[in-house]
This record gives sequence, C-alpha cells and structure tokens, in this order.
Amino acid sequence: IANITNIPNSLIILPPLQTPIKNRSFNLGMSNMTNFTINGASMDINVINEYIKLNDVEEWTITNNMRVSHNFHIHATHFRIVKRNGNSNEVLPNETGFKDCVYIPPKESVTVQLQMTDYSDTTAPYMYHCHFLEHEDHGMMGQFIVNP
Repeated sequence: IANITNIPNSLIILPPLQTPIKNRSFNLGMSNMTNFTINGASMDINVINEYIKLNDVEEWTITNNMRVSHNFHIHATHFRIVKRNGNSNEVLPNETGFKDCVYIPPKESVTVQLQMTDYSDTTAPYMYHCHFLEHEDHGMMGQFIVNP
C-alpha cells in the first residue's frame, strides 16, 4: 500500500445551482403548547403532505417560527443551502457542500435546493422532519411521495 502524502486542493467540484421548477415553504411551529408542527400540522401517518416529481429541481424554504433551534432533515436526498434569511451571502463556507440536515436558529429561515434523482414510488413515502428526537416525537414530521 502506497503512502499518500499530498492532500488535494478540493474534494469535489460542485455543479452550478439550477433554476428551480418549484418552490415550497415549510413553517416550523407549535400548537397547544405540546405539539410541534410543520405548516400548522403535526405528523399524521395517513397523510401525504407533498408530492414531488422525480428529477425536478426544487427550492424549499424552511422557516423556524419558534424560539428554539431545529435541525431539518430530508430523507432520500442531499441538498445545497442556497440562502439564509433570504440572503445568499449569509450561507457560511462550511455550508456550501451537499447536506442532508441543516441547522435553523430561532426566528430564522433557510432555503435549500434539492433534486430527487434515485427512486420513485407512488405508494411508499419518504419523510422530512426536525432531527431533534423530542421534536419529531411530538409531531414535527411530514411525508412526501416521489412520482416518476
């Protein structure tokens, strides 16, 4: 086994951002002082919240309306953070690569660009949710279907 003594200048060349076909908004909140919500609803296993088309480029803006932080996670894809609080200049250098979870401080928003490219199924949903166990346990989750 040869020793590697040089570190590359970059590990990946990021493709340029694309023009989104669809924009979605997700508002993180609370109801009844006990249930965490996304767009005013707590998780319902019998409800598909969103339908996404395979290979469409989308931008999702996730707004944290609460006084506590959230980590937002999207299943089955990686995304790129394109804006914080509506401003592309607020995206930090360590946030420019592909992510599957994004930190959202209280009363702030994040816009991410994503594309579902690998798998579609009209009956088996994926999930998006706050990645804090207590928050997802109290309903801060939703489901989406990827259509061919």
